[in-house]
Amino acid sequence: MIFSYFLAHEILLSFSNTSDHIDSILLSYALYKINFKYISKSHFDLVCRQIRPSQVITLILSDADDTPGQYALFLSHFSIEQFIQLQLLMLIDIELDSLDSILSNLHSLRRLHSFTYDFKAIKMHSPNQIDNSSNWIDRLNSSLSKVVIRIMSQMKRLSLSNFKILPTMSLPCLRHLKMGKVTRSGIT
Repeated sequence: MIFSYFLAHEILLSFSNTSDHIDSILLSYALYKINFKYISKSHFDLVCRQIRPSQVITLILSDADDTPGQYALFLSHFSIEQFIQLQLLMLIDIELDSLDSILSNLHSLRRLHSFTYDFKAIKMHSPNQIDNSSNWIDRLNSSLSKVVIRIMSQMKRLSLSNFKILPTMSLPCLRHLKMGKVTRSGIT
């Protein structure tokens, strides 16, 4: 189908309201790919209004400089457990305090086989947070470790940065592993 070549907002902008038949196809289409890394606020709102979470197979969320506050806004519309068909999830530059709402529920996404967490810099708002950045990294590693252990059996692709791997982490289905700034105690 032609839709497989486009992102969700491109499909909606190009094909919505062209005919009743096309609109019914858009309502039933269940392979939407959402990339919020470089998206305008109006396109973000369009996607959040018109697509049901069960129609999404790819989701890229970003709180980078181009899209500040997007993650919190997204979570005001949806919870991650609603994305029951989700196969690929990428989180980019998400604030540490905001991660728990998604990380604690990733195990409920049974079709998820690709997970990426990437951050270039730790985003913190207060001087106390900056002083305690090593504690934040330890907390992030702890949260990510728990998540990775819970979802590892279904992962085919995993990409993590600033992560400490646990001593006996089993990766039975993994086909692609990308690690940046990783401390490794042992991988089996």
